[in-house]
Amino acid sequence: MARLGIVVAVSENTPPLKSLTACKNDGDAFSSILKETGRFDEILVLSQASDTTSKSVKSNISDLVERYKGQQIEEVVFYFSGHGDFVGTDFYHILADFDPTSRNQTSLANSELDGLIR
Repeated sequence: MARLGIVVAVSENTPPLKSLTACKNDGDAFSSILKETGRFDEILVLSQASDTTSKSVKSNISDLVERYKGQQIEEVVFYFSGHGDFVGTDFYHILADFDPTSRNQTSLANSELDGLIR
């Protein structure tokens, strides 16, 4: 059974959101902890500015899930560092190219993440 880690750390944001420079360090530190455990078959780390756009994050997570399709997954650890927002009962992970007029396309909702992983 596979164990997977997904680390997304968004340090650079588009205005009006302020960039959170420490998020990259948070993501790098957390991914180092996951690696040190030796428990994970694969750890996806998205912490560079070019990796944290909506297209890149969603594509990379989809690719990871596709690689393990049909295999039993024992554990998935998801870590996010960056801005977030609640809309109704859903939480949105704000990605680097976030646009509030295109919330579903430029952020990652918990419900969308659940759908990708399941």
